[in-house]
Amino acid sequence: MEFRHALLEEMEEIEQLYSDVSTALMGKEHSPRWVAGVYPAKETLLSSIKNKTLFVLTKDHHIVGCVTLNEIPTANYNEITWKVKATESEVLYIHGFAIHPSYNGQGLGSQLLHEVKKHAERNGRQSIRLDVFHKNIPAENLYHKNGFLYVNTVNIGDVVIAELGLHDVDIFRLYEYVLG
Repeated sequence: MEFRHALLEEMEEIEQLYSDVSTALMGKEHSPRWVAGVYPAKETLLSSIKNKTLFVLTKDHHIVGCVTLNEIPTANYNEITWKVKATESEVLYIHGFAIHPSYNGQGLGSQLLHEVKKHAERNGRQSIRLDVFHKNIPAENLYHKNGFLYVNTVNIGDVVIAELGLHDVDIFRLYEYVLG
């Protein structure tokens, strides 16, 4: 297993991973409501690769998981009472966390979160924050299992529609992992 920055030449494989995840979850109650080509958008993925914020988890030279890690919250997170009071540069945000459906049930979600935690510690972060669509119970279970604490439930539907173009997505649960 290797956790590292995504490379431009891997763009097609990364897009396929997100497309496969979107397709596998389409119509399921716990789907994050991602739409291939809409979220995550190709332009966003390319930008994340160029900015070195898109990371991959590989197994046998195949990308099995992806995640974007940056200092950019999805919405007005500064209005939320988090577990840790921290500056923007002390917080790492998780976006687009995905494991290819062919690898579900193999503990790779936990492995990817473990790598994210190590990355955050190496970079002096105080906490890791994320939001998850409120019906995505499998994702919430994964975060709970890996030490993330529930913080709040918020309606960021307007933000999601405006920024990402996704519909039928409004209520999100916020989670935080406290480092140190």
